[in-house]
Amino acid sequence: MRIKGFILLLSSLLFMSFSKLAPTDLSCEHQQQPLIDNSTPQLSWKNISKDGGGKQSAYRIRVVKHEGGKSVVVWDSGKVISDKSLYIPYGGKPLISSCDYSWQVKVWDSNNKASQWSDMA
Repeated sequence: MRIKGFILLLSSLLFMSFSKLAPTDLSCEHQQQPLIDNSTPQLSWKNISKDGGGKQSAYRIRVVKHEGGKSVVVWDSGKVISDKSLYIPYGGKPLISSCDYSWQVKVWDSNNKASQWSDMA
């Protein structure tokens, strides 16, 4: 019984440590799930707030290349202090037009709490 209580408390604390912001509606070159021929596309997302307040203070983008059944991170922006979420330029090595890529983003709120990673786009 004590272990169940500890696990419940721990999971509650972990849930509360995340930001109430959630990045959603990810787009690349103004499209969702586009086929693009641009080696340095622009990425955008919207933030929804689960409690009606809070603003983005930073973001982190990860781009993954899918090839041969493997997924490899080809660019990680690291944490970027910025409230911008529109037209963020891809900053890694030029993308190859015949390859399949996806990306995701996490954001930090004004209290420096990070969101969970968005779904892949």
